[in-house]
Amino acid sequence: MRLFVLTLLVLAAAAQAGRNLVVNGSFEFTADGLPLGWSWSAGKAKGSMQLRTAGGVDGANYVRITNPTPTQAHHFSHLSTAVTVKPDTDYTLTAYLRGAVPGGGFLGGGPGWKTRFGLPGGKQGWTRFGGTFHTAKDQTRFQLMVLTESPTA
Repeated sequence: MRLFVLTLLVLAAAAQAGRNLVVNGSFEFTADGLPLGWSWSAGKAKGSMQLRTAGGVDGANYVRITNPTPTQAHHFSHLSTAVTVKPDTDYTLTAYLRGAVPGGGFLGGGPGWKTRFGLPGGKQGWTRFGGTFHTAKDQTRFQLMVLTESPTA
């Protein structure tokens, strides 16, 4: 089964360039097989997430995500955490992914899960990806997630 792996999630405001707002974005702090501050939902896709302790981009750790379920409406798995943000502000969200066939999915989240940056595939080694988004005038929280919605094999 092919899979994709993810390390170092960074969310930074334009005014605070270089400062990562994602707590434990490199998955270095763990408990019970999960990065601290993060939650995993296998959902209807019955995906799996494994914490790996060597070979990450920033630090040693990364997560390995697999999804065995064919694409179907409302069948997905996701890893998520809440991030405090400022209203009416531009942010840049980036992550590193490794996997030739990561399947369908996205890095993003937020209100209505409308912020979505597709998972890149077909490349060897760690690939940096992401994009920018703007928070709403009353938004102070961003639910950050990595979501898989089709087979990784």
